[in-house]
Amino acid sequence: MDKVLICSSSFGKFTDIGLGLLKKNNYKIIINELGRGFKEDDFFPYIKDIEGMIVGSMDEVTKKVIEAGKRLKVISVHGKGTDNIDIECATDHGVYVANAGKSENNKIAVADLTFGLILSIARNIPTANEMVKNCVWQRIVGKNVGKKVIGIIGAGEIGKEVIKRAKGFEMEVLVNDLFEDQYLLKNYKVKYTTLDYLLKNSDFISINVTLTSDTEKLISDREFNLMKPGAFLVNTSRGKVIDEKALYNALKENKIAGAAIDVYNAEPIKATDPLLKLDNIITTPHYGLHTIESLEEVDYISAKNVVDALRGEKLINALNDPISID
Repeated sequence: MDKVLICSSSFGKFTDIGLGLLKKNNYKIIINELGRGFKEDDFFPYIKDIEGMIVGSMDEVTKKVIEAGKRLKVISVHGKGTDNIDIECATDHGVYVANAGKSENNKIAVADLTFGLILSIARNIPTANEMVKNCVWQRIVGKNVGKKVIGIIGAGEIGKEVIKRAKGFEMEVLVNDLFEDQYLLKNYKVKYTTLDYLLKNSDFISINVTLTSDTEKLISDREFNLMKPGAFLVNTSRGKVIDEKALYNALKENKIAGAAIDVYNAEPIKATDPLLKLDNIITTPHYGLHTIESLEEVDYISAKNVVDALRGEKLINALNDPISID
């Protein structure tokens, strides 16, 4: 009987559709009961007997883990990001890595959260809510979002969805991306530009890139110094895209007006982190894809990636082309 290790703490927690598919195929399912992501050492009691696993963003799927997985055939990502997985090692050891990148509801959920954070930080909605609940009737002055300039760093699937929402607010859209999308140019009248120009001219900045060696610490001291004093920064991509020390200094010194952050350099963020002491930042617990619609779809895709791989069928969500191992 094939064994499947479920590392992601949210897989199967809110919907049975993914677990149901695995059970239907009679796999022996091992569930993470640690209440946190798997560190490297946490894998070793299980990995030598595992054929497939479903992992989240906080699971450390290192070279040592993959090399110990002598029977491992597939690593299915419960979401989209893969910066916590050694894909090169997986490829060399004949292991598929696949994600839920084809999820329609995933990109909608993250884009919705991104725009929710934009509205929340511009109007300081969390503080206003807290004040009223504490019987403090005081109106907070915020800033309009409509007809302002928004800079989109990374116009992939999620970035495109954020652009659609921005246009509903009649915003001018600046885009920094490796490639110009003719559809966006024609239908949404976006302006492609350099990162520096975008940072200097945007009232709101949304980061929607994947984490790579090129995007790690993409936003640091130099970039914060280019931003408008009244600018707001939103990050729902990956925490390490921002230099958190530089972010803290920029907020503390009012180099920018505020930030809304769903992702962090280390997760979960520590209670002692100085960012949590600031009044001009909104923090959420990396829950961009956590809507019922998104989780149902992502659970199903994550499970199907495992089923297809273990059946020897083609993986439409594969991120690599594993070397055949005899």
